This record gives sequence, C-alpha cells and structure tokens, in this order.
Amino acid sequence: MLPRLRAQLDGLLARRMGFEADTRALSEAQLRFRPAEGAWSIAEVAQHVLHVEREVAKAAMKPGVERRGRRRTPRELAGMIGFLAVVKLNFRIRVPQKVAGRVTPAADPDMDELWSEWRELHQNLGRHLETVRAENLGDMAFKHPIVGPTSVRGTLPFLTRHFDHHMRQVRRIRRSPDFPRA
Repeated sequence: MLPRLRAQLDGLLARRMGFEADTRALSEAQLRFRPAEGAWSIAEVAQHVLHVEREVAKAAMKPGVERRGRRRTPRELAGMIGFLAVVKLNFRIRVPQKVAGRVTPAADPDMDELWSEWRELHQNLGRHLETVRAENLGDMAFKHPIVGPTSVRGTLPFLTRHFDHHMRQVRRIRRSPDFPRA
C-alpha cells in the first residue's frame, strides 16, 4: 500500500478501535441515551458512521465505474467548502436526503454486530487500497451527495473528518446533564 494511504488508514483504524473500546465500557443505558427528542444515541452515531464508511467503500470498490475526467461543478465546489466549514466549526448538519435511507441509523443497533461489520469493512477497504497505484490517486472514488466527486486521495481524509465530526457529537451526548452515570 502507498505509504500515505497506509498512514491515513492506520489513523482511521486507530480512531475506530478507540471508539469501540470506549463504547464497550459504557452501560446499555449510556449507549442508548438520547439527549433530546429526535437526537441520536451513541449507538446510533456509531451505526451512522459505519453506514457512511460502508457506502463510501462500496462506491470506491465498485468495478466498471469510469473514474477519470469528472470535475466538481461550481455547486459541488460550494458544497465542499460548506461541508468543510460545517465539520471544522462543529455545526450540526442533516443527512443529505439522497442517501438518508442508506446511512440513517436504526434504533438500538446490535453493537457486537456493528463492531464486527466495521472490522470486516476496514479489512476489505485495506485490501482494496493495496491495489491503488500512485497514478490513480486523482481518480474518482465516490460521488458525495453534497461535495460531488471525491478522489481516491480524498477518501480517507473525508472519512476521518466525518468520524471526528461525530466523535464531537458523542462528547456532547456524554456531557448532557441527564446522561446516565452507569
């Protein structure tokens, strides 16, 4: 695997493993706690992040897709700038309607299944990234519903930013005044 991709993937794996260890230390009440009506629990946040990573990996690994020549439209460029600002400034953002059915979490996900699926996903993504050559880093890996085409080079940084954004959400949930103490 290209060294840059290896370092980025290792960083993403370390984040996921740390999050898994943190959630395994929580009680069921803490995992399922929702700070407000319609808000997600920590378990649901984990499932959402997994769903997004699964959808991105599935698109990036899909055979037979034309990967060259597509540039962002001005609207997608504005969407990318807006997305980066939202993530950097820690604003809340709704799941884009185009993908909501695929990435919105189900109530009360099974955490053991979730962690198992996430480990398998990262193994498959790692195997795929082993095949990437330096000349393919600029190829499109997936098309985000807001920011448009995202290159192979931009995929792992996108997943890392997305993960970190939701870890701030988890910290907000844990700081809620009604968060269960055990």
